[in-house]
Amino acid sequence: MRYFKLLPQLRLGDLLVSGERDLFQTELLALMDRNARYRRSSTGIWRASAGEPFSLFLELNVLLYAGVLAFVAGLGWTVTTRSRQLGDVLVLAVLSIILAACFWYCFSRAPTWSLAETPVPTAVFDYVLYLGSLVWCVELAYLENRFHVLSGQWDYYLLASAVFFFVLAYRFDNRFVLSLALSSLAGWFGLTISHWPSHQDAAYRQYAVVYCLLVGLDGALLQRRGVKPHFFGTYLNIVANVLFWALLSGVFNRQGYGVWFLALLLACGASLAWGLRHRQFAFVAYSALYGYVGCELDTRPRHD
Repeated sequence: MRYFKLLPQLRLGDLLVSGERDLFQTELLALMDRNARYRRSSTGIWRASAGEPFSLFLELNVLLYAGVLAFVAGLGWTVTTRSRQLGDVLVLAVLSIILAACFWYCFSRAPTWSLAETPVPTAVFDYVLYLGSLVWCVELAYLENRFHVLSGQWDYYLLASAVFFFVLAYRFDNRFVLSLALSSLAGWFGLTISHWPSHQDAAYRQYAVVYCLLVGLDGALLQRRGVKPHFFGTYLNIVANVLFWALLSGVFNRQGYGVWFLALLLACGASLAWGLRHRQFAFVAYSALYGYVGCELDTRPRHD
């Protein structure tokens, strides 16, 4: 994402003839003068209409990450359906070569580690790192399914993967790998509870809240100490979604649903306030979406 700011950019002014551009700029200027609230959001449109470039790096970034996901999905499908024809040795050799190549590329080109955000060294660096992280997951899953190394103890794999992804995320300054680490950690929480002899849905909800508290406090502490403070947004997004899902599951159940519904309303209000204060639309959307679903569930029959 950071690298695409250097790519050729599209100019809106080139799409308008002189007369249309003058009229467009006049109307836009009048709108900005009438309402100060629109001035900040209209500045980019004004600059684009004047012939200044605007970047498509976000769209390109999404497409390339989607391409990496599609490649790994195809690789996983091939491994799952063709492993007997290809053989374990060939499958593991191919996966290991891809994994080694990705991490060799990243370690050989990574800049010196810093507490602050570091610039991406090459255009494909982030995508190669993400590819290597996903291939790591595919190879671990293949090893366990074929050889039962840990006899189905997937929680150990998730915990090891979470630690590994945390190291990669902070070493190479990558938010997507950090999201993999936090998701793996959440999976470890869930699978650990499932091994308990008397686990119930309430236990999942309670420990989901504990997970949110631990991850949120960890992210806030690291931000306060200046360790990759730009990662704090990733921590908050993961925490918000896990917390809302936990609260919604409590609303859906009959026993004690009123407490969970009240907690959901409080969480929606906090998310809305945070989003408006810090101009982060995602948290406003979380508040609206999860709040609407919670209200819908509250009006329907609940299960025991």
